[in-house]
Amino acid sequence: MSTLFYALGGGLGHLTRVAAFCHTQGIPPPIDVITASMFGTDARVLPRARVHCPDNALASDPAACRGWLRDLVHELRPEHLVVDVFPGGIVGELDASVVPDGLPVTLLARRLHWPIYRPLLPGHPVRFDQAWLMEGLDDPHGDWIRAHADIVDLLDLEYPLPTLPLPAPWREAPDGRRWLVVHTGPPEETLELVAFAQETARFEHADPVLFLVTPQPPPGLPAEVIVLDLYPAAVLFSQADRLVTACGYNVMAQTRPYAARHVFMPMPRRFDDQFARAAERRAEQEALAQLDSWAEHAFWIAAGQVDDPVGPGQNPDPFIPE
Repeated sequence: MSTLFYALGGGLGHLTRVAAFCHTQGIPPPIDVITASMFGTDARVLPRARVHCPDNALASDPAACRGWLRDLVHELRPEHLVVDVFPGGIVGELDASVVPDGLPVTLLARRLHWPIYRPLLPGHPVRFDQAWLMEGLDDPHGDWIRAHADIVDLLDLEYPLPTLPLPAPWREAPDGRRWLVVHTGPPEETLELVAFAQETARFEHADPVLFLVTPQPPPGLPAEVIVLDLYPAAVLFSQADRLVTACGYNVMAQTRPYAARHVFMPMPRRFDDQFARAAERRAEQEALAQLDSWAEHAFWIAAGQVDDPVGPGQNPDPFIPE
C-alpha cells in the first residue's frame, strides 16, 4: 500500500515520528513524505523516502498551500494518508477538500498548545478514520479529535534502533563518566543545554566526559565538548550515565526507560507544550524515587537492620501498593 505522510514542521521531530510509526506499523519503504525539514533527504532518517517540499511562500497563504497539497494528493494517488500532529495542517491548509473520497486518513496526535492552534483549523476539517493518541492531551484538544475521528486509540511508538558502529571517543570514555547532550534545535538552545549539563555536573561534584549529538556544532561551544553527528542518538542512551535533553515528544518517549539518569529543560515552542511534558516526567521521576525509597527501607527491615515502624505485614503507605 502506498502511504503519504503529511509531516510539515521544522526540525527532526516530525520525521523521526514518521520513521517510528512505519517501524511500529510495519509500513515498508518507499513512502512519500511532505516536509520542509532540512533532514528530509537524510537517508539515515527515512531511507528511500520520496520527499515533497512546498515552496516557502506557501507558508503565508493557506489557500495556495491547500491547492498545492490537493494537486499533490491527486498526482500521487496514495492509498493511505497519515497526518502528523496538525489535524488542520500547519497553517490551516489541510481540509476536507484535499482528501479524495475513499482515501483513509490517520492522525498521529501529540500535545499541542490547543488555544493557539485551534483558530487555525479550517471550516471544513478532515474526517479521520483513525486517530492515534501518543500522549495525554488537554481536554479540548482530545474532545475535538474524538468528535472528528471514527476510531480513537492509544499508541506507544517503537523507535527503530539500528546496529551502528559506536564512535571511538564514546567507546574510549571511562565508564561512569559518559554524559550525553542531545539536541537538533537552534544553536542558542544547544549551548543552553550544554551549560545546563555543566552546571548539573558541578552540582553533583561529577567530572564527566561531555558528548553532544547535534547536526552542526554551535558557535561558542566549549572546546572540551565532544561533538557526534549520529542518528539515531538513541543508540547511545543505554550506555549514557547522564542524558541531557529538551522535552520534545520523541526524545521524552525514548528516554523513559532511563528516567533515573535523565535531566531535561523544556524549550518554548509555538505549538508544542514542552513544559507540560516536562512536568509529567518530573512527576514520574518523583513517584519512582518514592518507590525506590520504600524498596530500600523494606530491604533493611528484612535484613533486621532497622525497625519496622508499623509492624509486620502492614503497608507503611496506603498509596503504595503492597
